[in-house]
Amino acid sequence: MSDQDYAFGTGQEPDEEHRTEYRLTAKASARIRLASADPDTVASDEEFTCGIRDISAQGFRIMADTAVTPGSLHETVVTLDGLAQMQLIVEVIWCRPAEDGGYLMGVKVLESDDTDYLDWLEAVADALSAD
Repeated sequence: MSDQDYAFGTGQEPDEEHRTEYRLTAKASARIRLASADPDTVASDEEFTCGIRDISAQGFRIMADTAVTPGSLHETVVTLDGLAQMQLIVEVIWCRPAEDGGYLMGVKVLESDDTDYLDWLEAVADALSAD
């Protein structure tokens, strides 16, 4: 899949100078549990694993074979190279077909109790300081 830049919420790729924060380009992976289509039922047991890129404290871009509905919330386990797995809640901001197959999605990491949100912020800050 393509490694183009992205912007949260706009569905368009910004020029480098329009970014509000620095993004890591390190490879990582995410295991995403798909939410149930019915909000009154328990979340689905269906999961998929995908690559992630362009990591920032606020979110990241997913490269996947499965399309996910924008606005949906998902339990996600992220593994960054050399770091422990982190359980997060993410919101899909945009989703579109990739040029070479599959889908590209921008997700936002949400602050949530009982997740590793603070560990996520610390891991991204540590990685940025190492560059």
